[in-house]
Amino acid sequence: MKYSVRQCTGIFLTTVAVGAALRCVYQVAPGTVLGLFVPVNESVWELSKIALWPAVAAVLLWHIRCRDRKSLCAYLMVPAALPVALLFVYWFLRMVCGICSGLLDAAVWVCLLAVGYLTAHALRRTQFASQALFMVCVLLFVWAFVYTLFTLQPVDLPLFRPAGLYPAMAPADLPC
Repeated sequence: MKYSVRQCTGIFLTTVAVGAALRCVYQVAPGTVLGLFVPVNESVWELSKIALWPAVAAVLLWHIRCRDRKSLCAYLMVPAALPVALLFVYWFLRMVCGICSGLLDAAVWVCLLAVGYLTAHALRRTQFASQALFMVCVLLFVWAFVYTLFTLQPVDLPLFRPAGLYPAMAPADLPC
């Protein structure tokens, strides 16, 4: 039990650290391949990218030596489900409420990540966690494909446009 709580906390902290590090590195060196893995502007779609790549990396890093299929599946459910939650919350904040705040975006990401990992921690010993690995992996591959596709070829829809308090600025100039 002690190891599983430490594992859950470690995965959470690793995800936050990897996500923050990727975001900071992209701010220093924009226009690189790193743009496939981190938000390149402040659109709802791009902001939700932070839910997939850092979480997958953290889960895989923590499960290299563990080799527990149920636990791996449960924790991979977080990056499979979190983009949907972030898309909805970020869309609601930007499009409905008109709130564009980088600090709020980060707080929402960390809170939803914590809820996701706590849920995964509770689900890791269930029968569902042992049978859903294939489905979760397929969903992760679909997310990876869709994020890559729409990063390289964005669509002109509100979900893909930077929104909020600064609509006249270029995406790179947005302060939020």
